[in-house]
Amino acid sequence: MAIRPWLEKFSGDVVTVKERTSRELEATRLLQRHPRNPVHFTDLDGHEAVGNLWSTRERLAAAMGTTR
Repeated sequence: MAIRPWLEKFSGDVVTVKERTSRELEATRLLQRHPRNPVHFTDLDGHEAVGNLWSTRERLAAAMGTTR
């Protein structure tokens, strides 16, 4: 399953981090700051990544095609 369509589906909830971010501590700090929001890192040590995508029951149910 591709991640990009899910980012678009939940675009109102997504926190996008455009500045270069370190995997060591910065990424964890940002994920903890937004525990219920998907966090899209456009430059996580030179790579693109997403965290917290399935952090709520509503998003997990949507991915499974069912209700909460």
